[in-house]
This record gives sequence, structure tokens and C-alpha cells, in this order.
Amino acid sequence: MRKSSDADAFGFLVGLKLCAVTFIWDYYQLLIGTEGLSIYSHPKVQFPHRILRFGDAGYKDALCERIGAEVVNAQNTDAELTIEFGDGTRFLISFRPEDRVGGGPESLVAQNGMLVVGDSIPDS
Repeated sequence: MRKSSDADAFGFLVGLKLCAVTFIWDYYQLLIGTEGLSIYSHPKVQFPHRILRFGDAGYKDALCERIGAEVVNAQNTDAELTIEFGDGTRFLISFRPEDRVGGGPESLVAQNGMLVVGDSIPDS
């Protein structure tokens, strides 16, 4: 398992395009290239002069409008993952346990299960 503090943990997303945003009961799935990310917190959408949060008018549209956009940067800290697109828009994905939807043990899981951010360890 990689820890969220690994500086290059999400570098594999750079150069790929957002292909799909899926809204599921208590989490989101982002398909970036062929890489799927399941996100268990509400991502924020950051524009140059404002931030949209879950529940704001236009929030879901803002997520979906990035479909087709290329990822130009992906950086993480212990607190969050920032995915930046070519138009300057960013998705901010919290890793904090208190921000998780549904109270589960993970904040984010990569499609292949090899990259998990949270309190659990992937099955071997």
C-alpha cells in the first residue's frame, strides 16, 4: 500500500484525459484514461476565482464538464489530492477521515486496488 504522503503516488494520471464521472450512492468514480479512482469524499471543484462544493448549484455539471480534459498535474499531501486540468480547473479530493462519505475506512481506491488512501490495507 502506498501512503498518501508519497509525492509521486498520482503522477501516473498526468497526460491522461478524464473519460467519465460516475455518481454512486455514497461515492464517486472518476475514469482518467484507463485508470479508475473510487473517491469516498465529495471532491471540490476549484476555478481561478471560486470553489464549488457538494450541494452548490452547478456542482455536478462542473465535475462532468471536465470530461475530455487532460490532467496536467496531480499532487497530493497528507490531507488531499489535487488533480489539475489543462483549463486550470482543479479537483480537490480530501483524505481526511472526517470528510469521508458514509464513514468507511478509505478516502480513495485506485481501480486495481494497489493504491489505497485511508485506514485499510488492500487484500493481498
